[in-house]
Amino acid sequence: MVQSLRQLVTQKEGLTVKNRIAVTLLVVGVLTGCATLGPSLGTKYAYTYRMTKPDHLGTLRWSDSNIDIAFEVRDTDLGFILQNRSPESMKVIWDEAVIVQYGEAKKIMHGGVKFIDRFNSQPPTILPSGTSMTDQVLPSENVYYRKGTYSTYVSSPGGWEEKDLFPTHDLNRAEYKEAILGNKGQTIGLYLPVDIGGNVIKYEFEFEVADVEAVTK
Repeated sequence: MVQSLRQLVTQKEGLTVKNRIAVTLLVVGVLTGCATLGPSLGTKYAYTYRMTKPDHLGTLRWSDSNIDIAFEVRDTDLGFILQNRSPESMKVIWDEAVIVQYGEAKKIMHGGVKFIDRFNSQPPTILPSGTSMTDQVLPSENVYYRKGTYSTYVSSPGGWEEKDLFPTHDLNRAEYKEAILGNKGQTIGLYLPVDIGGNVIKYEFEFEVADVEAVTK
C-alpha cells in the first residue's frame, strides 16, 4: 500500500490542478481507511452543504407534486426521508441510482443491503401513496473489508468499514489539511429515478460544500 500511495503522489506532477486535488484527496481517503495509521488521525473536519440542484433553496429539503425529500449529508453517506405525495404507488429504482463525484458516476448501495452484496442487484423499494421511508445511500465502492492484524502485543480485529465521501482527517499533514479545506465548492450529486404509475421520473440532486471547518485538534 505504501508503494502505491507513493506512486500516486509522484504521478500528480503530470495532472491538472483539479485532478491533483482529487488525487491528493484519494491518498488521504486511503490512508484514513488503513488500520496501521499510528496513534493519531490528526485534526477532524466537518463539512457544511447546500443544495444546488434542482433549486438553490438554501436548504436540504425539496418537494414537487410527487415527492417531498429531506437530506442529511453525513461523513460516509447521504441520509434522507422520502415521502410519496402522488396518488399512485412509487418504486425507487436502486439499480439505476448513482452518486456523482469528481464527474464520475458511482453505483450505490442503500440501507438494509448487506455489505457483502453491495455490488449485486437491489430490488426496488415500493412506497404506497401517502407513505414515507427513511434511508441512506453511499457508493458501493466505498465499502470494504479490512483484514485483522494479530500479534503478541497488539491485535486489531478485521471488519467491514466505510470510507468518507470527502476525507475528514488531515493526519497532521499540512498538505492534507490544505486539500481538505480546498474541498469548499466541490459537489456531490445523487441521481434517483422513481417509477410512479409506470412513468419513470429521473430526479437529480446536487449538494455543494459550502464550508469546511476543523472540529477537533
